Amino acid sequence: MSPEPDAPVVASLAFDNHAFRGATLTVQSAIHSHLGKKALHFHLFTKNLSPSQVTFLEGLSSNHPNVTIFRHSIDDSIFADCKSLHGSFMTYARILLPDLIATSRLIYLDSDLLITDDLESLWQSDLQGQPLGAASLSTVRWSNDHKFLTPQGISIDAPYFNAGVLLIDSARWQAERTGEKLISLAKIHGSNLPSVDQTLLNLSFHNLFTNLDPKWNQHLYANLPPTDIVPGILHFLGSPKPWDFWGMGLHMAVPLFQRTVHEKELLIPPLTLTEIINSPSKVLRSARSLFRLAQAHLR
Repeated sequence: MSPEPDAPVVASLAFDNHAFRGATLTVQSAIHSHLGKKALHFHLFTKNLSPSQVTFLEGLSSNHPNVTIFRHSIDDSIFADCKSLHGSFMTYARILLPDLIATSRLIYLDSDLLITDDLESLWQSDLQGQPLGAASLSTVRWSNDHKFLTPQGISIDAPYFNAGVLLIDSARWQAERTGEKLISLAKIHGSNLPSVDQTLLNLSFHNLFTNLDPKWNQHLYANLPPTDIVPGILHFLGSPKPWDFWGMGLHMAVPLFQRTVHEKELLIPPLTLTEIINSPSKVLRSARSLFRLAQAHLR
């Protein structure tokens, strides 16, 4: 379904206190890149935020009359038996959002992005009759999910997408009860999902998604210098992030990150003591992720 001409651009995120700093940068950068031709509505589904964090979020739309931020609480306990992502189940919330927001089309955004182009351009993308749009930069063969997906009948050479940026036909999602089907799959496979809900989405939409322009999900890794960057969406995959305590000195995209933050005059919330204490574990996670990626490429 094409977007209605007068409808606002509707975007959503789901995050808890651990992903707060990255989420604020995602939202701020989207606001500062919005040219204002359409209203921009953000629906933020949050958990365990402090009063000061809530106040920070509520102030992000100040001085932007065409931007509205709606904050909602969300219960992710339905996924408690699934594999967690760093101890959190909030990543699965993305499969609930199309049923919770009154819109015919929805942009889902991860909490580790910088938006450098107007989301209205993404919003207007042609889904070519498919219920989902995502940027596929690789195939199942090179994903962490190949051992799970191929026994399900999916070709090793089938396109594989990262679920950090999604364009969703919400009307079709609701009509086909897609959310219910994904929840059922999560209950069946929950503890065996290599990439948590991203695995579920690739399982369900492997032949039912439109490949978006790759500029809308440009992958940036801590150990690789950024190349061929164009206006769109920058996605800082893995750990640490450039805004993490250790990431500021280790991430190879820090100069690009700092330049973007400066150009768009973004506010970075201060690090909390808990985040500093947890930073070494993020570095270890990054090392493990890189090791797994190298193993996949050697197969």
